[in-house]
Amino acid sequence: MSLMKVSLLLGMASIGLTIAVVFLCYSLYTYTCETNDASSYNKTTSSTTFSPLMSSTLPASEAPWEKDFRLSPDIIPKLYEVKLHPDLITGLFTCEEKISVRVLSRVNYIYLHIDRLNVTKSVVTQNGVNIPVKSAFSYPKNQYWVITLEKSLEVGECTLEFLADGNLRKQDIVGFYESRYKAANNETRLIATSKFEPTYARQAFPCFDEPSMKAKFLVKLVKPKDKYIALSNMNVKNSIEDSPGPNQTTVEFEVSVPMSTYLVCFIVCDFNALPSVKSTQGFPVNVYAREGQLENMKYAQDIAVKSINFYVEYFGINYPLPKLDLIAIPDFVSGAMEHWGLVTFREASVLYKKGSSSVVNMKRVAMTTSHELAHMWFGDLVTMGWWNDLWLNEGFASYMQYKSLAKVEPSWEVDTMFLTDMLHSTLQLDQTLSSHPIVQTVSNPDQITEIFDVISYQKGSSVIRMLENMMGADNFSKGVNSYLQEFQFKNAETNHLWAHLQRFAGNMSVTQVMDTYTRQMGFPLITVKKNGDQITFTQQRYLANSKANYDPNDSPFKYTWHVYITMTTSDAPNQTLSTWLYRNASEASISVPAKTTWVKVNRHQVGYFRVNYEPDMWKALIDQLITDHTVLDPRDRSNLLDDAFNLAESEHIGYNTTFSLMKYLSKEDHFVPWTDVYNKLARLEDKLYGTDGHANFQKYVRSLLRDKITTDTWVVENKDFLEVNVKIVLNDLGCNFGVKTCLSKAEELLRKWFKTGEKPDADLRGVVYRYGMENVGKEEWDQMWTKFKEEANPQEQLKMLGGLGSVKDIEQLEKFLEMAKDEKNIRSQDYFTVIIIVANNPIGLPVAWKYLQNNWDNLVKRFGLNHRVFGRIIPSVCSKFKTEDKLKEVEDFFAKHPNAGAGAAGRKQALETIQNNIKWVNKHAKPLAEWLEQNVSEEDV
Repeated sequence: MSLMKVSLLLGMASIGLTIAVVFLCYSLYTYTCETNDASSYNKTTSSTTFSPLMSSTLPASEAPWEKDFRLSPDIIPKLYEVKLHPDLITGLFTCEEKISVRVLSRVNYIYLHIDRLNVTKSVVTQNGVNIPVKSAFSYPKNQYWVITLEKSLEVGECTLEFLADGNLRKQDIVGFYESRYKAANNETRLIATSKFEPTYARQAFPCFDEPSMKAKFLVKLVKPKDKYIALSNMNVKNSIEDSPGPNQTTVEFEVSVPMSTYLVCFIVCDFNALPSVKSTQGFPVNVYAREGQLENMKYAQDIAVKSINFYVEYFGINYPLPKLDLIAIPDFVSGAMEHWGLVTFREASVLYKKGSSSVVNMKRVAMTTSHELAHMWFGDLVTMGWWNDLWLNEGFASYMQYKSLAKVEPSWEVDTMFLTDMLHSTLQLDQTLSSHPIVQTVSNPDQITEIFDVISYQKGSSVIRMLENMMGADNFSKGVNSYLQEFQFKNAETNHLWAHLQRFAGNMSVTQVMDTYTRQMGFPLITVKKNGDQITFTQQRYLANSKANYDPNDSPFKYTWHVYITMTTSDAPNQTLSTWLYRNASEASISVPAKTTWVKVNRHQVGYFRVNYEPDMWKALIDQLITDHTVLDPRDRSNLLDDAFNLAESEHIGYNTTFSLMKYLSKEDHFVPWTDVYNKLARLEDKLYGTDGHANFQKYVRSLLRDKITTDTWVVENKDFLEVNVKIVLNDLGCNFGVKTCLSKAEELLRKWFKTGEKPDADLRGVVYRYGMENVGKEEWDQMWTKFKEEANPQEQLKMLGGLGSVKDIEQLEKFLEMAKDEKNIRSQDYFTVIIIVANNPIGLPVAWKYLQNNWDNLVKRFGLNHRVFGRIIPSVCSKFKTEDKLKEVEDFFAKHPNAGAGAAGRKQALETIQNNIKWVNKHAKPLAEWLEQNVSEEDV
């Protein structure tokens, strides 16, 4: 699943658009699954006598379904035959199911997963004979359906049969659920669709809902006879009209390949399809969307065909299904989901229309599509054995999307974008004590949901990128192919991947090296010194708070790493020198020519670490950038900026070095370094907001832009991808820091739209809506709200939300949050986006925090504590707090509401961030204010 730069809530970069952090997520949102109430199953019956109690046969303390949150290894599913009948009028559905299983040892009980299902029949058959059922009941704590038997099952084959029913209409959009949309005639249309990752298949049918329990699926879906279609992972085998009743059709699909339950998909909808496009391998690639949006699937279809062709060639394994469908779902909790053969997308992640969608939207569609199709191999064909290895799915897909697009869209320079898309925001989180290892133990659904985060996706992809660089691209691809060949249709663990890569890694020990990056959190700081012709390197753990206390023994590697160091020099700027700094070594070194004036370590920022230089070495790099910045690649320039800002924040260097480095920016014309600068300046402004130095800091930033923002900066028509992106970043940066010409242009274009109906260029709308709306009155706000309600394009709606949440009127922002509660106003999938937009507004931050506190109980009731984005809403809102009073407020709030659910890690991150902010203000705010007072020019722009 895509982490919609669900990356989102932890401050990912987003082409410089502050609020676009919300909209690019990897994310990766995932909604809640509420804990079942045992009383809701009192009406459940079995095929024989039923008792809701189990104490008469097995003491509770001995019941295996009570002791273990994992399924028993004694019962293994082979084939599910599932017939689902969604009633779109009543919002209910029924399930008829038969599961063929293997019994590996004699047992007198069976338990499997259910959640929010009412099971009305449970039958167990072996060798053609019904096995008497003693009792059948739910065990909500572990979301189990338990069947105890009068006699033990024999080793061999067995069949389970169930009847169950459930509700499509629920407040969270996971499991099997209803989605709505408005047709062209303003009629509300209903569809039934599904989202099962990670633990929601159990909401649609009783199942062995663990990734290692792979089985085949024979799916039947009942749909309305006319206009509606039924889709699932496989192609249609046959349809029976007027079955099971008049005006109904039962659609049967071919039996699937073995797959995990979370990859199954069921859809009944009235969508249409564009003509199929054949892949090189010969299977059709189909796209589906609701009325009025179908043509906007053409770009995704084109990317899908090109990406799937690339993956077939790169992985060396054919796509194993007979078709590939992509469908845009109106209500979808994530950015997208890699259901095998039927990939589902949130509409804003997949629809693209030239002229009304921006290059940011285009990039998002391309990235999300190529990400999900990489999962057809990494995740679907080969699946992690348990969720602690989730990164094998998400880290690989997040990296492979860049390899695919490097081939599909070669002019985009996607490896350069990788830094601000993936790497820099990952380092930002991983340099805190509240981070976690890539591979970590997870058990309950809350913990499983919680690890769909920056570490699994972005750190996972970053260390894979590093490993490929260590091994070489050809050797790496050979190892990946070997791994996929052995484990296709099976499950694997991290060590299995390392073993296959080792075959092509030469003398490097893949396991020893990579364990230091995957089985402990954090990363090293490499300190570089020059002595004559020797460049020496040492390492230590890097933390944002360099004074933080921690126990090295908390890590099996004591927070040391095997570091592959690369560098380039002034003597040969296009050549790469390399060496290893092993974790038990005190230092490593490289010889350079005596005439070398500068060295740049971590070439192209492929290594997962930060670099600090001696003062003279920093000066030499800064001088080179000022003289001719193009000698260094845009990746290296962005790397230097990222390290310099963070090293100043952690007190390893002074801010004077960072500010000196920025002097070269008057010559910078690549959007990735500018994006990185924007993100860092925005972080600094958050810390300085309300202090004596804030006004001068804004003035300083405006001085950086003096020669960069002109009337041409607002001209984006007929410009290429990279040029448009840098214009977007500069316009956003200028408006954010108060450049008068930027703000007046944004307001001018907004009012022109209101007055004449002429919209700004699609690439400018995000900036125009946000900054043009900052100081409008109620009349203009209402006008924007009306346009939002009338708008059919979901990407455009997200941009409008950014404008609606940017006004400098507290009462209007309070009203906006109240209006967002109503799903008739704001889709549930976008509700938390509204809260974050308001919180990103300096005027709105206290409004959003107050709103969360006052509405917390209702939010828990509506979404449940398993909801992924709800779990992260606290650090999203509170990360800018920087006073002891606010820290106390947050601590008191946690004490009042101790149940964190999937937000446990988010709470730790929030507290650590606030504490670090307080420390930063106490240390840096006054000296920076003094420096700015002395160094800011009186001339302003």
